[in-house]
Amino acid sequence: MIIHLRLLDKIENKRKEMLQVASKAGLNRSKTIKCSQELDNILNLHILDKEIIGYDNEIKLLLLDARIEND
Repeated sequence: MIIHLRLLDKIENKRKEMLQVASKAGLNRSKTIKCSQELDNILNLHILDKEIIGYDNEIKLLLLDARIEND
């Protein structure tokens, strides 16, 4: 559950950031596209979190944190 909440916070923060960047730079600018791709990656992690239910939460945190740092 902790991971789920962390990811939801990250999703919301990245979504807000993307909207701010898009309103300043425009929808087709590289900054906006990069932000959108980062949001996609976090959303994919959220889906992955639901798929690896059998893992211990500490292992899931390590896997997800490593994945976030590499993106």
